[in-house]
Amino acid sequence: GAFIAFISSFIPHIPYWCEIIIFISFSILLLILLRPVAKKLLFRKEIKSNIEEIIGKKVLVSKRITELDCGEVKINGVIWRAMSNEPIKSIEKGEIVKIVAIDGNKLIVKKID
Repeated sequence: GAFIAFISSFIPHIPYWCEIIIFISFSILLLILLRPVAKKLLFRKEIKSNIEEIIGKKVLVSKRITELDCGEVKINGVIWRAMSNEPIKSIEKGEIVKIVAIDGNKLIVKKID
C-alpha cells in the first residue's frame, strides 16, 4: 500500500487526501489477497514420519500371531514384530491384517474379515 501511495505522489495535482485513500485501500486489498499465502507459510501441517505412515496399511502375516506370542509381518522388505489387538484370536501365516497402532517396536494389527 505504501509503495503505491509513494508512486501516486509523483502524479502532479493529486491532493494529499487521495494519497491517504490510495494507501488505505491498497493496504486492505493486499491484506485480503495475501492472507491465504501467509497462512500457508506460517501454519504448515506436520509431516508424518515413516513410522506413522504405515498405520492403516494392509500387510501379510509372515509368522503366526497368537495371544501369547508375537508374530511377524513384512512391510517394504522389513520384518516387524506384530501382535493382535484382539487377544483371544490367533492370526495364521499368510492372512492379511491391517496395522492399527504402534507400541514401541511392535505393530498392533487387526485381522481383516
